[in-house]
Amino acid sequence: MEHPVLLFDGNCNLCRNTVRWIVEHDPERRIRFATLQSKIGQQLTAQQGLPHGYQDSAVLIEGGCHWLQSD
Repeated sequence: MEHPVLLFDGNCNLCRNTVRWIVEHDPERRIRFATLQSKIGQQLTAQQGLPHGYQDSAVLIEGGCHWLQSD
């Protein structure tokens, strides 16, 4: 994956507002976003070995690794 991807809960107001803040502060548009509920979000979580339907925290995927919660 060329860019880091942040998967977030699309039903969470805090998560959506956090994404908006990141977009405003990422002028190079380095970070990509997808909701955990989306088809690509489900595919990426499965590729990372996370349980089907994972929605416990945002997931940052970069360089073949993933980070959860405050990792």
